[in-house]
Amino acid sequence: MKTRNNSAPGPDGVMWRLLKAIKDTRLGRVVLDDVGQMTELSNGYYGEDEWRSMTMVMILKPGKDHSKVKGWRPIVLLNTVSKLADKVIAQLLGKRKELFHKRAFAGRKGRGAIDSVMLMDELRRETGGEVYGRDIKSAFNALDRKVMKEVLVKHKDLQECIDHFLRPREFEVKVDGKRIGKGTMTGGTPQGSPLSPALFTVYMSAMVRRVERELRKTEEERRHKMVTRGKEARREGTFIPLSYIDDVNSIRVGGSRQMDEALESAVM
Repeated sequence: MKTRNNSAPGPDGVMWRLLKAIKDTRLGRVVLDDVGQMTELSNGYYGEDEWRSMTMVMILKPGKDHSKVKGWRPIVLLNTVSKLADKVIAQLLGKRKELFHKRAFAGRKGRGAIDSVMLMDELRRETGGEVYGRDIKSAFNALDRKVMKEVLVKHKDLQECIDHFLRPREFEVKVDGKRIGKGTMTGGTPQGSPLSPALFTVYMSAMVRRVERELRKTEEERRHKMVTRGKEARREGTFIPLSYIDDVNSIRVGGSRQMDEALESAVM
């Protein structure tokens, strides 16, 4: 399991290099045993809430108005041991292939950004279509806990585990190393967690399938109207949807304004 030695630690102050240094010691085995219990799906995931605490570090954006919130960049730091558990759960999630749309990328080995771009370019050249794209703003914050429960309804073990992961989390806010306040994250999935990209890809897979259903519905309605008017019901256009984390793209071949609206409705 690959990790970055120099990544900033969370509230526990533990860095990856420390975990690697003690992995063969008694303390290291205790930590790994704890992680094993945290990631045992039958246990409902992640014991104590202390493991799930976060630190939000506010970084100044160069050239921005620092009297406004948008003039700062929030960086979320998580406990390193909980991130290790997140990695384990992300790998277990990645093995449930039926949860991922065949053209949904990220969160799994061999399904990265380059793979997404290569497939999109290949489809564009094969079909002669145009790329139609939408970006979901504040993507990780947009992930809905109730929707995820519905998506995982056939995976009860993961459902309980992920629902626990998405529960509200407390965090403290720091500027220049000084604690200036605290808060509670009540929605979305935490940035910086190795589980978040995989989880959001599952979320996006459900959205891509929704796009496909909306487009099929629009095409069927159009063809029905053509038939009732005594006209030949030819296929008007084709959309091939793809997603990479918070980007939803489609290769469009032909099509109409109604199909554009259907895609827009599904993504919003």
